Amino acid sequence: MNPYTNEYGDKYWYDTDGEYHREDGPACEWANGNKEWWKHGTYHREDGPAIERVHGDKFWFKHGKKHREDGPAIEWADGVKYYYLYNIGYTEEEYWEKIKELKKCKLFKLNDNKIVWI
Repeated sequence: MNPYTNEYGDKYWYDTDGEYHREDGPACEWANGNKEWWKHGTYHREDGPAIERVHGDKFWFKHGKKHREDGPAIEWADGVKYYYLYNIGYTEEEYWEKIKELKKCKLFKLNDNKIVWI
């Protein structure tokens, strides 16, 4: 599907429902270099940050939730980092403990915004 390009040179890809969507790259590419990956109207990317700002900010999302299993889900260009799993925020120490649990057992569910191990 061809992108819509506005008068500023920004490019947007949409699905048939008019939601931001693209399978093979960012669904939003701004002329200034910012990029966003969307899947059917929701921030989503499997292999990197779903939002990349030209000045260095990066945000990881899976299915619209802040999530990353190999480091902070939010990295600000100034070095500040925030850790999330399935949209739940953790301190850095708590995060790495949860990652150890995830590696031991990949069977879990989300219950009331908390990870519950099955």
